[in-house]
Amino acid sequence: MYIGNNEFNMIGFGIKIEIPCFDIIELSERLKYLLGIRKTEIIPKPKLNCDILSDKKALKKLFTQKGKHKIDIMGNYTISSDAICIRSWSPRVTFKSIYNKIDNYKGYGLFSKGDVSYADLSTEETGTLIRLEVNRQKNKNEIFDKLKEAVSESLKASLTYHVYAVDVLTKKVHEISIDEYLLSCYKYYEMAVDKYKNVRLSELRNELEEINRLKKINKFIKDIRFDNYEKDIKYLSDNTNINESELNKLLNKYKISKLFNLNEEENKIHEKIEEVERLSVNTELNNLK
Repeated sequence: MYIGNNEFNMIGFGIKIEIPCFDIIELSERLKYLLGIRKTEIIPKPKLNCDILSDKKALKKLFTQKGKHKIDIMGNYTISSDAICIRSWSPRVTFKSIYNKIDNYKGYGLFSKGDVSYADLSTEETGTLIRLEVNRQKNKNEIFDKLKEAVSESLKASLTYHVYAVDVLTKKVHEISIDEYLLSCYKYYEMAVDKYKNVRLSELRNELEEINRLKKINKFIKDIRFDNYEKDIKYLSDNTNINESELNKLLNKYKISKLFNLNEEENKIHEKIEEVERLSVNTELNNLK
């Protein structure tokens, strides 16, 4: 399972890995289905700039079964009265390969005999755009029919996918289905969210403790003359039961103006605590739109 714009291919440690790329929203809907949040099954299609010819049964195997799986695709093209415009082909081949397939198809030699020529009109705005047209007037319709047949067959391809992952516990590489991958990601993300919540709630509760200490200090701050720091700290410590070291940290950490807004600060911290307590993986999942 890969999120992005292109599939992932790699060979390492004697293993060839081919992972399809999917739309993150469709993957999240698949995960909701696996978790029982969504009732109707969704089978995302790999992100390819091609038409997928394989049926849902073949696509479903990508998600539910380990091992190598194959899907059939067809590059996109349009036909006009006098030309064919190729817009895409298999992501694993170059146009040179497509060119050779068309030329070699049934021995027609459409390019090598000069019957057909092409122009690369691709730009950033239009994307891929290869225009093929017949050069000869004699037998033009016959040649054009051969070209249509050759393009149609040459743009067909099969893609194999084989997904692997590293087991977090054993550190070993193993085959995995995309559904297993999704559930595994969910499990570890859930663990990460729980850890974040615990850490963040601890931080916020410490801040609340500091606010409570500042409230104690605030009751006696009016009695301070601010002419002898050590004497002032001792006076505050004696009256608030907060040790002098902690008082020093608090007074160095916060500005004196903080003492006049303690209730407001306390309310803000309580709001943050409620926000963190509401945080859940399923909430984040449902927010993906």
